[in-house]
Amino acid sequence: MSEKISGKSQSKAADSKPIIYEFLDYREFLQANLEFLKTRLGMTKMDFLKQIGFKSTSYLSMILDRQRNIKASSARRIGYRLGLKATEVDFLQTLVAFNDAKDSKVKDAAYQRLLGFRKFREIRTTAESEYAMFKAWFVIAVLEAVGTSWMQKPLNERAAAFGITPSQLKEALGFLEDLSLIKKDGTQYVKRDRATETPPELQSVHARNYHRQMIYKALQAIDTLGREERQVEGLTISLSEEKYREVREKISKFRRELNAEYSDDPSPDKVYQINFQSFPLGKLN
Repeated sequence: MSEKISGKSQSKAADSKPIIYEFLDYREFLQANLEFLKTRLGMTKMDFLKQIGFKSTSYLSMILDRQRNIKASSARRIGYRLGLKATEVDFLQTLVAFNDAKDSKVKDAAYQRLLGFRKFREIRTTAESEYAMFKAWFVIAVLEAVGTSWMQKPLNERAAAFGITPSQLKEALGFLEDLSLIKKDGTQYVKRDRATETPPELQSVHARNYHRQMIYKALQAIDTLGREERQVEGLTISLSEEKYREVREKISKFRRELNAEYSDDPSPDKVYQINFQSFPLGKLN
């Protein structure tokens, strides 16, 4: 499967009061409030600064331009000054932690806390299913198997084919149906012609979860599969930054070509994972 990861956060029109749960980026939320207060109350940027407790227009500009971050304590103060309720302030503070996290595990944990807010889930109805799709490796594998002869087998056999439980298989099918990637056709599921779209704020979370799972599966394959079933190759080479960029583009091009040529195989009998990895081992100067 080649998943499309793209999209934008939802944002409110300037004449409507921004709803914090519709945002995945606190900077966009601040900008929306600035536009709202300017349109409805005629506030200037300086008025807005006073409203949220900032003293410098340049500081606000650096935050909106992603050159500076705000502290968790500042997020709470800003939230209350914008008239948010206690739970909304908690959400804003969590959003700041999510947006500004440098460590992938910290970012992932912050997003899981965002999923704990009921109103966020009500607005972003596919959030949990989307997260699960990239968190659990077998969900995408199940999607690739839908439409093949695998679907004709009993539930237990279908689950065993991927080394998962029947309940995990049912859950995976539920996630895919929630995301409108598959649909029921009689007693069977069929694929929908729809790409998976992920807002840019979530790309790093979903991509890292997905690749982490698949790299772990590759490690398992080294010990559990024979050489005739797996292919593990590596190359260690010294390159300039310019040549390394060329190599990365060649790998990306090759991946796209593989997907275009082989993704419509009319009679697949297995689901394969093909990983491409390149990373620096050390600096030479």
